[in-house]
Amino acid sequence: MIRTAWISLRGAVHYRRDAFEAGVKRLGFAPKFALPVAPNGKDILITWNRCGPSDRVAKEFQRRGLPVIVAENGYLGVEMGAVPGQRWYALALDQHNGAGRWPVGGPERWASWGIELLPWRTEGSEVVVLPQRGIGPPGVAMPLTWLRTGQKLGRMRRHPGDKEAVPLKADLKRARAVVTWGSGAAIKALTWGIPVFHGFPRWIGAPAARRIEFMDRGPVRDDAARLAMFERLSWAQANLSEIASGDALARLLELHRC
Repeated sequence: MIRTAWISLRGAVHYRRDAFEAGVKRLGFAPKFALPVAPNGKDILITWNRCGPSDRVAKEFQRRGLPVIVAENGYLGVEMGAVPGQRWYALALDQHNGAGRWPVGGPERWASWGIELLPWRTEGSEVVVLPQRGIGPPGVAMPLTWLRTGQKLGRMRRHPGDKEAVPLKADLKRARAVVTWGSGAAIKALTWGIPVFHGFPRWIGAPAARRIEFMDRGPVRDDAARLAMFERLSWAQANLSEIASGDALARLLELHRC
């Protein structure tokens, strides 16, 4: 039986497409850049987030007990400043942004990136709300109704994907805290020592932040919890070479078999 890797990625981003194609071939899969009508018992699905048709197909794969690998831009940006020239992508089984599963190793992966975690900020004149575009399946994507919650808690930052925006670090210069559903921008804020309040219960940054329902308890400034969160997060993303070699995909498929 032919093992097919169904890959739902935009073809225009050729280097990303090429890496996933090379990776699945190394693992013995025949790549097809489409969504299947009916997968067979050896197939896998690789999808960019889970929206519309890809979410429906992912649910069918899960119903049949087949692997679903969800990719997205890296949590610290596609290109990490500490590792110039490498492009990074979030990878997990079933879901994205902390709602999925991925194999977690030791602290050495995070340590090797050399990213400095700045001291916690204890001053600032404002709370900044970091919205998202609501991309993804219900329950994981930011609900549009959540924007009303955010507007009550602080200054709403314009999402950079909508229009030109002030660079994030400059926009947070006076922030004593940020509020988010579960954004990558808030992950960056945590590296800069800015406390975070979040809405998404399963958000990948949650262990170093506090739910907005408990803002009255004050911000979390826990160095050990922040470091542990980033050490775990480091295993939830891979660069193009790790994807093209098949290593990053193989780790996820092994976890699926467990």
